Amino acid sequence: MEKTGFANGLYDDAELDAKNINDKDQKITVLAKMIALVEMVLQEKQECKPTKIVAGLEPEKTNEFL
Repeated sequence: MEKTGFANGLYDDAELDAKNINDKDQKITVLAKMIALVEMVLQEKQECKPTKIVAGLEPEKTNEFL
């Protein structure tokens, strides 16, 4: 984000520091924003779900997303 400005403003200051992302709900929020951004840029629905990523389920969909 610093070098390109891509996704600038998507995350607040607390979300930009991984040390602040401690609980499940915070992780889901950060991932949901990321998935929404990718869907917007690619203009296609992503099959992964942030709740499943955090739970460690459907790793093949998570890997495809990444």
